[in-house]
Parts: sequence; structure tokens; C-alpha cells
Amino acid sequence: MGNDVFINFLMLQSDLIIMKEIIKSLADSVSGIEIKKKLFSTRVSIYGNELKHYTLYFGADASARINDYISKNDAQLLEKLVPVNYGPNMIEVFKALDNSISVFRIFQYVPHQYEPRSEWIISTDTRTFHALNNLVSGIR
Repeated sequence: MGNDVFINFLMLQSDLIIMKEIIKSLADSVSGIEIKKKLFSTRVSIYGNELKHYTLYFGADASARINDYISKNDAQLLEKLVPVNYGPNMIEVFKALDNSISVFRIFQYVPHQYEPRSEWIISTDTRTFHALNNLVSGIR
């Protein structure tokens, strides 16, 4: 039992380090991003709109569709994705609660870590919001 607790602690620490790197990358790459750190939380906003964070995972079968999205920027391709618990494709999503803006980045797992497959994508497109909302609601 003690080893399980320690392993969970190490995984949590690893997740926190990765999240810090993602937020730093977001702040360094996207103008208008504001980061407010509090004792037990970090708030992210853009142009005064608070953003909620989601991490979405997709299986290997989604790789082709994700590659097509990166090259074509067609929200219809996002609508066809189905999230899984964990997978080799990951999208970090920061979206405004009022659906006015979203910022997201696509990652792919290569041995030992997730690496970016795209730059940060800023969207104000209604169809993209619809696709992202559906994906977020599909998180298990």
C-alpha cells in the first residue's frame, strides 16, 4: 500500500511539472494571455476572459484525422474525434466559458513524453467551439 501512495505522488508531481511547462509555453507564445498564480490554483485568461483547462486524449486511430486538422484547420475533423482515457494523441484546451475564444495545442506521445505537433491555435470560430464542447463533454 505504501508503494502505491508513493507512485501516485510521483505521478502527480510529474503531472504538475508538465502543466507548468504547458502554461509557460502558452504565456510565452500567445499574446494577451494572463497568468494569475494563487496558493493552490493558477488562473489563465486572455483579453479578460477566464479560460478553463481541459486535457483530451485520443487513440492511435485518430492520428490521421488530427494530422488533417493541423494541415486544413477544418473544425469538422475535430467533430469526428472520440476522446479516450489515455492515448498517444493529446490536445490541451483552454477555452472561455462564454465560448468567445479558445486556445489549444496538439501533442503526440513519442517515447517517454508528449511533444507538440502544432503551435498554439487561437480560435473564435463557432464550429470549433461546438466541436471542443462536444469533445470536453465526452471526457470519461
